[in-house]
Amino acid sequence: MRRLLSIFTISILNVVYAIAQDNNIEVLNSAYSRKDWPTFANNFPYTFTEFLTVYGYDEQSGPMPLYFEGFNHIQFLFSNDRILDNHYLEKLLKLTEGYQWEADGANYLSMQIESLISNYPYEISEFMNDKPNPQVKDFFKCAIATPYPEPENTNYYKEYLALVNLYEVHSSKIARLLETAHKELMDEWVEK
Repeated sequence: MRRLLSIFTISILNVVYAIAQDNNIEVLNSAYSRKDWPTFANNFPYTFTEFLTVYGYDEQSGPMPLYFEGFNHIQFLFSNDRILDNHYLEKLLKLTEGYQWEADGANYLSMQIESLISNYPYEISEFMNDKPNPQVKDFFKCAIATPYPEPENTNYYKEYLALVNLYEVHSSKIARLLETAHKELMDEWVEK
């Protein structure tokens, strides 16, 4: 009886989650089509796992619900200067926890965060200085992620070193975490 109740509870939770995800997808699409940035940004996925279930691609089941809208949606998210408000930076920090490079949606996210950290080093440094190191490292790992992070990829390596130098001026903590993020990417690349 207890096992049956557990199975029933899990089934109900899965249905509730599916309905909530469907509603959120509708809200994201509607807000995007109306160019309602606050509604869109507030309903954008909060975790990397959630992001992948909305914008990712699964080898077995194929594209996720907003896979084909990913590029435009992610550009829209970063199109408003309010993305630099602490509330939205907190959201991005949470979103990038556990980031792993993937093609398409995750890569689009990475490109936009790289642009953000390149264009607003002072604001990003001020926000990140009191945040936990693992979160900051994952955020910067997302920003510098590429499928080929090795030094032989000259353009990537030059851009990475430029970021380290840029952030060294604002925060040695962040510059060191950028180096740690790069090392993790290198290690992951070698493992592949």
